[in-house]
Amino acid sequence: MEIDTGGHLKAESRMGTARHKLSSFGSTMSNASYEPAFVQLERKCHDAEELPNSGRRGTTTTFATGMNLVTTMVGAGILGFPATFRKGGFCMSIVVLLLVAWSVVEVGNVMAKTLKMCEHLAAAGKRYTFGTRPEKYEDLCEAAFGHTGKRMVSVMVVYFTLMICGVFMILIGNSLEFVSDGWMPYRAWVLAIAVFFVPLTLVSDMSFISRLAAVGVAASVMYVVCIAKAGLSAGMFDGSPKHYKQMPDAFDDLGSAVAVMLLGFSFQMTAPTVRAEMDQPDEFPRAVSGSVGIVSVIYLLCGALGYFGWGDGELGDPSSGVKGNVLLSMKDMNGNNLFIGKLLACAVIANLCVTFPILMNCISLVVENAVAGGYSVGTRLALLACSVCVGLFCPFFLEIVGLLASVLGVATGVLIPLACYWKICRDNQELNERFGVDMKSEARKHSVILALGLGTMIIGTLSSGRDLLNAFEQPDANPFTNFWKPSG
Repeated sequence: MEIDTGGHLKAESRMGTARHKLSSFGSTMSNASYEPAFVQLERKCHDAEELPNSGRRGTTTTFATGMNLVTTMVGAGILGFPATFRKGGFCMSIVVLLLVAWSVVEVGNVMAKTLKMCEHLAAAGKRYTFGTRPEKYEDLCEAAFGHTGKRMVSVMVVYFTLMICGVFMILIGNSLEFVSDGWMPYRAWVLAIAVFFVPLTLVSDMSFISRLAAVGVAASVMYVVCIAKAGLSAGMFDGSPKHYKQMPDAFDDLGSAVAVMLLGFSFQMTAPTVRAEMDQPDEFPRAVSGSVGIVSVIYLLCGALGYFGWGDGELGDPSSGVKGNVLLSMKDMNGNNLFIGKLLACAVIANLCVTFPILMNCISLVVENAVAGGYSVGTRLALLACSVCVGLFCPFFLEIVGLLASVLGVATGVLIPLACYWKICRDNQELNERFGVDMKSEARKHSVILALGLGTMIIGTLSSGRDLLNAFEQPDANPFTNFWKPSG
């Protein structure tokens, strides 16, 4: 997130004190727990008056960084993987998952090289607003495309993150409705949780919530256990015959499937922050490779078992197949919510109630500094209202995720990192030999990733847009005419 640099003129002593407190807290958290990268990003965004960094050494080990990345990638988006396998089919989904994992690892390597090049240029006298070490995603864009590029990407990141917060509202509403057995309908729960989030959104210091980072680790474990257990039980012990497919029904179904998988591996927006916290930043590619390998196994397990549990539905009844949010499939033969589903719903609620305020604070710091010049209650409430509106009027989890992933997810996760890397390499060709860049070899690999990204953006956007329109056409799905009806 872009930080207002006007505070650089503040008194050195005041900033030194603020930085010391923030650094002490950061070091404590980095060593004490495998905190998600979003918590680290919030610390970087917290003090808009912070001086540019001086290249201070981080404290997080390579292993801890890998675990941070795992807990960051394995979020609530995993609830959509069984339906993604349904869309792509068993065999093709596995192939796509492995291809996406390889692409993400390569993008991580590209970002690591780009960050090292930026540090070298800064040490050689190049002046950047971030100082000597890029610590945020937008810093890469400043190094490659200047202040204009940084501002444009900052707007994109803010909008993307705000829409992700809207998706969180959908998931929290679904989960509260599920765990309460429909005591209140979905949109009533969204409004209730919006009221709960108002004071948390207005709080600028998230340190008390950041200390709950262990909730994210526990929730990630619960996601995997609950989805795997429920899917395996439904597939093996539910006597109703189910239909499965090995390949997608239509080629364009692959577009949104690839997009959702790319988003599931998303760590790129936090990569500079996580790397800056490492005691050995050169080990960042190793941390990425290890974490992506672990997450690949998790997604394969949950996606395959979730699809195995409910498949495409019983013969003649495709509506009984696995839902876009797999939680909504966890019902017994009589339509009652399963206990394992309620455990999963509780994990979703706990994790997102911690993550939502942290992300909203990152967004608010950027927007209010750009619009109001400082803390603004109105700005924070307006941003919260935007995310609530997504939950109220677009309650279609996988369709919204597919559309966001196809457009902004591909752009931030693939296209922008590659563009920054090649722009810096072209403008500073002396760095290619210094950092061992084989332009021909990398051009071949990156052309494959670029083709994957652009194809996903085009086909996935069309496919996800079509799915979203179809979702609105379902009986009782129109939020304007069925506002208080249950989501199920």
